Amino acid sequence: APSTWLEEHLQTKVFSRLEKWQSDEDFKEPGLQYLLNGSEVVINGKTYPSIRTSLTTILSSKDATRLRPKWIGHCHGDFNFENILWNAEEQSFRLIDMDGALPFDGPELDLGKMFQSLVSGYERWSRVGNTLCVYQGEDSGLSARQLWSEPSQAELEQVCGLWADVLGCSAQDASLKGRFFVGEHLIRMVPFRRKCSVDQATMALVVATVQFAEARAMVESPWFTKVDIYADGAEISKVRTCPSYVKGFTTNPSLCRAAGITDYQAFCAKFLETLEGPQKGMPISFEVFADDLPTMEKQALTLSRLGRGVFVKIPVVNTQGVSTCSLIERLSRAGVKINVTAVFTKQQIDGLAKAFSPHNDGFSAIVSVFCGRISD
Repeated sequence: APSTWLEEHLQTKVFSRLEKWQSDEDFKEPGLQYLLNGSEVVINGKTYPSIRTSLTTILSSKDATRLRPKWIGHCHGDFNFENILWNAEEQSFRLIDMDGALPFDGPELDLGKMFQSLVSGYERWSRVGNTLCVYQGEDSGLSARQLWSEPSQAELEQVCGLWADVLGCSAQDASLKGRFFVGEHLIRMVPFRRKCSVDQATMALVVATVQFAEARAMVESPWFTKVDIYADGAEISKVRTCPSYVKGFTTNPSLCRAAGITDYQAFCAKFLETLEGPQKGMPISFEVFADDLPTMEKQALTLSRLGRGVFVKIPVVNTQGVSTCSLIERLSRAGVKINVTAVFTKQQIDGLAKAFSPHNDGFSAIVSVFCGRISD
């Protein structure tokens, strides 16, 4: 039934495949596992939500109903450009390769296959056996040959307009469905084909990540997918018992002083050693405790070297009311991850925007706005 088709299809055809990705020995290659785990991935220097993150956002959104079919019927099963023969003289077309035709299924699957030809570049990279993707580690992510591309806006609007009439939906919904179902096709079908190399399987996940991110941007995110909960404190004994929904850690000199900590650098090092399993990749913020900018800078550089997940907390102004924006700009240029704390005003945010603006995409920063204290 159209009302239950989406959930049944995803459960039997998509989520089961994702589980197989996790457990099958054929897919233990580090680049593949990098794309499957975590909340974000880096592809060609750009950060994307992971496949799981995008799926969670899309399917938890009230807009998930836009993906459901209005009707169930015959599907070609492999409706890409290679299986459409166009006769220019007669202005007519014929469909070939009907072996995978489905008597009853969601027509959205055929739309996803057409988007395979439109946006995924599959016809190009599926013929390349290797050197498609190179995994460069968790910090740098993956570099992939840019063999996928976007059609012109006019072409996309024309295709989505035609499909909107077929599916009984708006052109915007046809675009959303196209992005979503080409993504799910790439993860449930392509990597399991005969003679598919690990490199091609990795490329399939790369393109699926990009397309799911496009679909995710088209839906209204539920509030809980926009919130990361951090644990705040200086009691190392409680770190390992944090609930799984905790996505990061933060502390400050006041909390450390209250906990009786006298060697701050040793405390930070021990805190990092305590993290285990998924916690090791989580962000953790350690704050400088100096008040003058030169000493702040020295402490920030020292703290940043403790681990790749460390964000250095720096107040937006010191106790004398002097802005730290110039220091923040220098440190971020040097590759230091920064958590700008004690932000109270829009003017301070504007100053931070200017401090960060000269950088290339991809630098990491957190801006901690003290909403509760502003409210008080």
